[in-house]
Amino acid sequence: MGSVHRHLYRAPRLVEYPVSKDVDFEVGDLMWWDASAGYAKPLADFTWDTNEETTRRNALSQFIGVAMERRTGKEGNDSTMVVPSGCVFEFALTSATPTIGTLLGFEKASGSNLENQKLQVVTDLADAVGYCVKRYTSATTTVQCVLFSPYDVEGGLQSRADFLTLGACDLNAAANILSGWTFKRRVKLLSITSVERTAATLNSVLTMYNGANALDDTHTVTATGVGTALRTTISDANSRDLFQHDDTLRIYCDGTATAGTADVIIEYMPLAYIA
Repeated sequence: MGSVHRHLYRAPRLVEYPVSKDVDFEVGDLMWWDASAGYAKPLADFTWDTNEETTRRNALSQFIGVAMERRTGKEGNDSTMVVPSGCVFEFALTSATPTIGTLLGFEKASGSNLENQKLQVVTDLADAVGYCVKRYTSATTTVQCVLFSPYDVEGGLQSRADFLTLGACDLNAAANILSGWTFKRRVKLLSITSVERTAATLNSVLTMYNGANALDDTHTVTATGVGTALRTTISDANSRDLFQHDDTLRIYCDGTATAGTADVIIEYMPLAYIA
């Protein structure tokens, strides 16, 4: 297939990898490191496991970057090549309307394979290899994005997550459990997790606000037992999960539970690119 990939800007982080004379791939292919074989391969060669989600998440930990050279699989000898990641690329995308910070993951090809040169919008950091760096106002089939390999000196995208923990939040009070918080930098909210600390009765709903605007992803703390962890991924349809350095985060509990407390953990990711 013709390559949609373009390296746009920002100096890439380059790592050199062995390449087998028997493996073929194109410029722009997403590449992974096959440790057992001892050389790099295109994503379509990654071993399928159970379903798309499992395979995509397995591949993330072995993603090394994007091919900048072509191999035919008929070379006369093994060689090496440098593979970049951490820079901004343009890739084919399953039709969507991403915004800055929208998480992107590997797409499934027909059959039991991943695509070599195509991404899709995902909502969970566990599925994400990078994120969108351009604001789109209508559906697009290409996306400008930054992609991260876990082999980078900074680690993969998952290593960029930070956490804000609120201890022993009262589930019985219709009140804010957090108000006026600013991140002091540009971030994307990724998830909210509750851990039941003392036994809850009935369920309380937590609503997050960016300033005066409620996010459309709410989190329900259910009366399921002390120590129960519940997690809700955040992907707001109006981009209210994107916070500028001075935007305030507020979390409101509706107080439906008649007893109980929970620790509440906010997962977020600093964004290097916001237009």
